[in-house]
Amino acid sequence: MIFKEKKTPTLLMMPSANGWRAVHKKYKNEYGTVICTEKGDTVEVVTDFGEFSTERTEAVESVAAMIFENSGVKEITVDGEKLTREAWQEKEDARLNALHRTREDYKNVLGKPVHCVTDRPLGSAHPRYPEMIYPVNYGYVPGVMAGDNAEQDVYILGPTEPFKTFDGVVIAVVHRFNDVEDKWVAAEKTGVFPEYALSVFSTAELSGRLDEALDRLADHYDRQSALYDRLRSTLTYPAVLMLMMCGVLAVLVFAVLPMFERVYDNLTGSLLSSSYAYVLAATLIGRISLVFAGLLGIVLLVLAFGMRSDKGREKLRNTMETSRFTRKAAWLLAVSEVMDTLSALLASGTDEDSALALCIEQTRHKKLHKALEKCREETQMGVGIATAFAHQKILPAMYGKMLLGGAQSGELVQVTENLARRTAQEAENGLCSVIDRTEPILIGFLTASVGLTLLSVMLPLLGILSAI
Repeated sequence: MIFKEKKTPTLLMMPSANGWRAVHKKYKNEYGTVICTEKGDTVEVVTDFGEFSTERTEAVESVAAMIFENSGVKEITVDGEKLTREAWQEKEDARLNALHRTREDYKNVLGKPVHCVTDRPLGSAHPRYPEMIYPVNYGYVPGVMAGDNAEQDVYILGPTEPFKTFDGVVIAVVHRFNDVEDKWVAAEKTGVFPEYALSVFSTAELSGRLDEALDRLADHYDRQSALYDRLRSTLTYPAVLMLMMCGVLAVLVFAVLPMFERVYDNLTGSLLSSSYAYVLAATLIGRISLVFAGLLGIVLLVLAFGMRSDKGREKLRNTMETSRFTRKAAWLLAVSEVMDTLSALLASGTDEDSALALCIEQTRHKKLHKALEKCREETQMGVGIATAFAHQKILPAMYGKMLLGGAQSGELVQVTENLARRTAQEAENGLCSVIDRTEPILIGFLTASVGLTLLSVMLPLLGILSAI
């Protein structure tokens, strides 16, 4: 037989010439010995643990597992008592079933913020096995006791450099069948996904609908990305137009007008009062138009580039809520996000009340937020979510009827997803319509500015030519 080192929940089984020495896993004090002798198809096991009966039971279970898993023997005798392979397998199956855990068992741990102290940093060697190098930072959570009466061990993922302390969240639990303690896995809280998305992940995983929920989340983010890309390009065009007109006006104000002024001065000796007034008016009109076009172009570019970040989008939404021209589009855009969130949550198996609570938490539109809170009050009184939406006029009348029909037919998830697409498209069309109506006004203003500037310059010239 080959005797290998093995850990049990509290013991370290250290190999000897004909068996094992059982010592405490951390403190290394010895409890007893296990001697094994092969006799044909059986192995005779003799133990010597004195008063340490609990440690003997743990050691015998470990030895039996090592023998049956690594050899073909049919039975062993432990201090004269027989143990067949079938009996051992039955006990082992029962033990593993009792130790089985699910994500639900760790719902109070997963996602929990933790402060970690690293005592075995990345790249360091194991204190007892120097050939074992830690590929990640490894430490403990101060103040949290594990099953071995020591502070909770934790693996820290993400950082590529060794460090002493780390603040993050628990993203996984390594539940071990051969130990009394679990290992936590912590990582930095990035904030990449909002709370409702994390809720979708956890609920969908428990209900077995993870693929469907992830597909709906992916559709949601694709629609959001496409919408903001369209808005960004829509804002970029008038911004570029304004800046191009700035160039034209700058040439007029700083190059053409001074040249005409010098020409008039050479022809007449000095500008007549009427001619001077025309040139002054041209300069004033040109500079006002230049400043206006420049500021507007910069504002539009800032809005376009600002939509690349969450903060920029938030500021744009707040502006849209207060503007009478974009108020309706802002409402539809916020409703579209609520429908998307609701669809993903319901698809993951989240109940209607919890889904609505998360929608309220994610909604930044002030009026819609208040309306959704009233909806939840109704749902808590037993009213269906579709009926509550209709009462609070969250959706246009036709869409409200579609939602009621979906709730009655049991297809609420599909209907909310469909409504998310429709309201997002209407919001996009509304915003683009506002910008499309604004563009001719801007072009007309700039054309008039350039025309008036040139006319003011040409009038003195016509007076001079008629006098010659």
